[in-house]
Parts: sequence; C-alpha cells; structure tokens
Amino acid sequence: MKKLIYALFLLVLSAPILLSKPEMVHLGKLDPFWRCHPVLGPYHMEGIWLREIPDYFFDTDFAYKKRPYEKEVLFADHLSVVRLLGGHARIPGFDPVKQKADMNLDGTMKKAEFDVSDTESIRILSQLDFVYRKEDGSLGFRPELIRKKLYPYTSNGYKSFTIVLDDIPWCLTRHPEVGSFGQVAPADNPEEWYATIKELCLALKDILGEEDASQLRFRIGTEMNGRERFAGTEYQFLTHFDYALAAITEVLPACELGLFNISAASMDNINHHHNVGAFRVLEHASTGINRRTGKPNIVKRPFVSCSRYYYEKADLDRIVYGIDEVWDHIEENIPGYEEMTREIHEFGALADWSAVPRTQNPDAFGNAMNLQVVINLKENGLDKLFHWNMLESVRHGDKVMEVPSCHLWGFSVLDYMAGGEAYTIVPESDGKNEITHTVLLSVFENKAYLMVNAFSTDRNCHDETQVSIKVPRDLVPFKIRKLTSASKNIANSIYVQIRKDFEEAGILNPLLEGKGYTATVANMSNDAKKRNQVVAEQWDKYLAQWKDSLTLRTFEGSMRPEDDHHLISLIMKTPESTVIVLEGE
Repeated sequence: MKKLIYALFLLVLSAPILLSKPEMVHLGKLDPFWRCHPVLGPYHMEGIWLREIPDYFFDTDFAYKKRPYEKEVLFADHLSVVRLLGGHARIPGFDPVKQKADMNLDGTMKKAEFDVSDTESIRILSQLDFVYRKEDGSLGFRPELIRKKLYPYTSNGYKSFTIVLDDIPWCLTRHPEVGSFGQVAPADNPEEWYATIKELCLALKDILGEEDASQLRFRIGTEMNGRERFAGTEYQFLTHFDYALAAITEVLPACELGLFNISAASMDNINHHHNVGAFRVLEHASTGINRRTGKPNIVKRPFVSCSRYYYEKADLDRIVYGIDEVWDHIEENIPGYEEMTREIHEFGALADWSAVPRTQNPDAFGNAMNLQVVINLKENGLDKLFHWNMLESVRHGDKVMEVPSCHLWGFSVLDYMAGGEAYTIVPESDGKNEITHTVLLSVFENKAYLMVNAFSTDRNCHDETQVSIKVPRDLVPFKIRKLTSASKNIANSIYVQIRKDFEEAGILNPLLEGKGYTATVANMSNDAKKRNQVVAEQWDKYLAQWKDSLTLRTFEGSMRPEDDHHLISLIMKTPESTVIVLEGE
C-alpha cells in the first residue's frame, strides 16, 4: 500500500469532524508522471495530437522542453494508443449516422442511430480494421495498417506505448452492437479473438523491433465496466481477457495486459453497479486459471488505471480519496498487485458538460483547480497521468493561432520541477475556509521550486490572502541568495481576456450573458468569422499575457529564518498559481 495521506478523510463518512492531513509529505524524486497522453483511433494515420510546438512556447523563463523531433504530442513521452484494432462507428470522411440522418420540418436534424443491419456502412468502416473475413470464411490480417497507424508517432521518436485493445473488429461477430465509439460485442469465437491479438503482437514486434515491442503494455479496452463499452457479461469478459493474455504471452512474454481504465471508480460502483467488476477481474488475472491455456495467470509489471473527470461542483477531495480507496483495496487484497502503478488514463476536462455552453474552464480558475487535484493525486501515489490536448487552433485567413489553455501553465512549471526531491507542505493562511492552498516543493542541489496554488470552487471569490509556508532548513542543501516568482491569475488569463474582447466587440455568445465562466473560443461566440478576426487582431496581447505568466520577477513576498525552517510568506489572489524559485550561490 502506498501513502495513506487521505486515510483520515475516510473518517469523514462516519465522523462529524474533518481531520487534517500531515503537514508535510516526502514524495521522493519527482518523476514526470504527467508526460502521458492518449492518441485516438480512427485518427492515428492523421497523427492526431501531433503538432509543431509554437514559437511562443520558448519565449519565457519556463521554455517548453521540446523533444528532438519535428512534431510531438504536447507534454507527452508515453502514449496510449486507443482503438488501434478498428471496430469504428465512424472514420475520417464517413459517418453512417450522419449519412442517413433526416431533417425535421423546422430544419433541425432528426436523432439518428447506427443501424447494425447496414452491411454496406459496416463494409466501409471495416476498411480500417486490422482483421477481416476472407471469402472462404477464414480470417485475414492487415499488418500494414498497424504500421501506417503508428508511423506518425514512431517517425517522431515515440516508442513507449500502451496498446489499447478496443473496439472489437466488425468481422469477429455476427451480432454487432454499437457503443460509444464503435463495435462492442465480444467475438463469437474466442479462438478468432486469440488469433487476432497474436497477429497484432507479431505485427508490433516487426514494426518496433523485439526489444521495444517487449516493453509495450497492453490494456484490455476502455471503461469496459459499462455496456456502452462492452456489450457482454462479466463471464464473457473473463474469456475475452484470457484469450488476449494468452496471445500476448505467446509472442511478447514480458508484456503486461492490464485491465480497462475504470470509469466512475469507487468502491460502491465497482462492487454494486458496474457491468464488469474490476476487483473480480483482477483477482482472476492474478490467481485464476487461464481459460485458453489451462495454466495459472501471472501478473507482470502490473498497472491499474482509472478515468477521472470533474469540475468545480464536484467534491474535489472525493475525486482524490475515492480513487485512492480503490487502489488501496487492490494493493492490500489482490495478490500480485502489491507493487502496481497507479494510473489515470483519462483525466480532466474540468467541464460541466450539462452547462450550455460547457464550462470547460481553460482559464486561471481551471489551472488552479487542475493543480490542486494533480498535486493531491501525486501525494497519494499517482504514477502516471494521461491528460488531453491543451491548445485550441483558431484560423483567420492564412494565420493559424494556437490558443493555450491556462492548464499549460502548470505543466510548463512542473517540467522544471521534475527530477527534484519533492514534498507537499500544508501552508497557513488568513483566508476563508472556502479557499484551499496547495503547495509542492521540488529541491535540487543549488535551486528549489515552490509551487503555491490558491483555489476556491466559488467563481466569485477573488479574495487576497496571506499565505505562509514553513520550509524545513534541512530540506534545502544550499544558502538561499535569490528569490524570484511567476504567477498565473485572472489578470494574465488569456481566455478571460478573450471573453472580455468578444463582449466589447458585441459577439459574445448570448448563452454566456450573466454567466461568469469562460469556454472554448468556438463556444464563446456564435460568429466564427468575427471571433477569429478578434483573436487575430489581439494575438500579440494574448502572447504578452502568456509570457507575463511565465516570466520570473523579484519575489514580492518575504522570507525569514525561524527556528528550524525558512518562513516564506506571500499575498495570493484567488484563483492564482505561483512558482517561487529559490537559488543558491
């Protein structure tokens, strides 16, 4: 079991008093756990999320740490390759639902659904499937498709992958069912599923080479705890898992097959509400007899992943300790998972998806909320965090502008904190209880970074608070000679400014009137031409705001020695994220 930082929070469920967590927690060396990202099918051949890094990323004191390739996935060294096998419900240039959709008399689109009896549409969709049915009824395979799908990433230096085995190719079942993104019925014949995964592994071995292929990890689907992602029973899932595991083990014996990323991960949901129970599957994966080989299953390099989406009305403590409770249960009760890695394979969104338009939170408010949750998750032993793209492309004429979500600020700073000896510290403040302050310290031989975060779920709370942090002297191995700092707040929040500019131009989305939040550029105005023009005209101002937020200036707070610690104090706005750099001689 890893750090039980939030164990005290669990008492809240039965006790009337909220107990505090430890004042300081040592995290060890800060590994770059945030440098992971999904890449989604059916868009692999288009190189989804690969991009050239914008020039302005390098024009700050926290210049982007670029990989030595033309393109890269933003803040990512490891990729989860989702829906590589095919089984898509739509592919680039063809969406069978939209193709057949009819119009209502008022000009709106009638709600349409995928027709699984539409064999012509399935034939077209199946062209991107790894496996197909020959005229004689046997299976054929397209290893060249796997090569083409991976090529945009391998040609840009990527070779660290989690291969996700979803959706299920169309030809493997005579009774297809369409879920969230594709065909989700299990294969009619488990031997054909086994053959498909074996051929996939052989293709990966050929494409990547044996050494790199042996370092791959596999994940059995996405959120298959619900019928919209796996339209079978738990018994069928265990067969689905075992036959894939047998195939992987035969070709790439060092590789691990991990469970799907669990959605809505909580003890109650897993035990009582999920279609496929993660705890029972993991128990089978570690102690059960493989249904294909008849031999005991063996866990290798185990990882357990979840999805975590939230926004300001969520219980942000529960977001952390709810998932921690699940991980703790697995480590303590399921053999083979004592040294597992804790991973979140889908993270963030930070949006109220029921709001119109969605809140999205790409501003300073969202950055502060994101950092609070990320730091608390790391404190609870998080090993890998797979985030989503944080740039929005806006085009005006020949000019393409990549508008940065404020969440980029946090990851830009974390990249410089990676490799240091890390600690979380509970600060003191004179602010209201509704304001949460979170602190992460990363110490190097002659430099230290102190990230201080102020957040309130109340969007109207913009209080200034005095925050004091006690940094033990024995943690800092050098004499502090210089303090500088940089901050992300409302004043340099690009999306807050874009909303103001749209309002002044008279093109703000009427649905946002009276609502104090930001959304994407596209959702903040219904006038595509004018909104893009405004962004283009004000682009230099937005870039200046970005540079301002990541430019170090003389620290305006104070630091003084007290007993066995340095007392660092500063005034923080809400919401605000600040990094203080302590430098030695």
